[in-house]
Amino acid sequence: MYRLINMEYATLTNQNQITIPMKVRDKLQLKPSDKLVFYESGDSVKVEKLKSIRDFDGLLKGYKHKLTKKDIEGVWLERGSKY
Repeated sequence: MYRLINMEYATLTNQNQITIPMKVRDKLQLKPSDKLVFYESGDSVKVEKLKSIRDFDGLLKGYKHKLTKKDIEGVWLERGSKY
């Protein structure tokens, strides 16, 4: 459960896009072209700024194959990411 300090909202457009409220952009120090990560938990979603590929550590907990940095970077390159 998240501790509610400030609440901001956004409206989903017909193109399935939102504008991130200025207070949230300032808090996360977001700028154009920054990547965001969405973590789903039950019926809630947490949004964080992607700082590095290591932000995904633990995402595949219990996965038997150990992913190397090369494996991870390969997926990003296939998807056209600049990371």
